Amino acid sequence: MGFKTYFPQRGPSSGKTTVRILRNGDLSISPGVRNRWLGKAGFVELLYDRQGGKVGIRPRVRATRATYKLRPSPQGGRRFYVSGAQFLDACGIKIRKARNHEAQWNEQEKLVEFSVK
Repeated sequence: MGFKTYFPQRGPSSGKTTVRILRNGDLSISPGVRNRWLGKAGFVELLYDRQGGKVGIRPRVRATRATYKLRPSPQGGRRFYVSGAQFLDACGIKIRKARNHEAQWNEQEKLVEFSVK
């Protein structure tokens, strides 16, 4: 049996709706989340439900004192990033290693939410 060439997948990330919390505290938002729920928002508010152990990401078009800028991937990919280290620290959320969290839309609160339990 000989070697086979691996061809990396290119293009859309199959519509996955995940938020990855990186070790440095950045929240990496998948293209699926961005396209499906955040739309053209250039900013987000970060919220925390301590009792439910959930983080919320509310899309915002304009900057306010409570918003964070959505930054495009520095590598030129389709993911977007939010600097969330201070937010995570203030909420007591400890990150030891990067981890993906499945996200969903909360229609009542008008935000993307995911569990950090």
